[in-house]
Amino acid sequence: MEDSARTLDLDPESVRGWRHGEARWRVGGADVGVLRDAATTLLGSGMPGSPAIAELISSSGADDPRDVRNLVAQVISELGLEPLSEDEASRILIAEIAIRITSGVVEPEVGAREVWRLASSLPIDERPNELIGLSSEWEEIRSEQRSKLRAEIIGAARDLLIDWRAKFPRLPL
Repeated sequence: MEDSARTLDLDPESVRGWRHGEARWRVGGADVGVLRDAATTLLGSGMPGSPAIAELISSSGADDPRDVRNLVAQVISELGLEPLSEDEASRILIAEIAIRITSGVVEPEVGAREVWRLASSLPIDERPNELIGLSSEWEEIRSEQRSKLRAEIIGAARDLLIDWRAKFPRLPL
């Protein structure tokens, strides 16, 4: 994940928003609306107008997926970025979920299950195994033990973010 978008004097938060939208679209199954929203934000942050962004903003969910892929590739090129790989997209979404777990936006057990689903595409040595293991324990424990497991999931999500910030410094967190 290159960071050359800064040469366009774009708001880093807008570029981060684009990357998150791209990740949700690439591996998260999100529709083109996520990309439209991210492209609109890019325009509002100083991205020079372009035919690709204008076409992406006006696209609909009924558009041919190949056309959308081509538009996404053009926007990424205009930003001076490389397209996200599936692994990079998965890491972005997993980190996003970990942030939501640690901030209390999502229930720890729900977030951990989603991390487990997304982590299957990552190389084995990059998978957040602690979160996956804790998620697998959820259904097997008694209800009175669940508050302790929730706290362990929150701790594992926090540890994952610390580890990945060091391991993947260009991960847009």
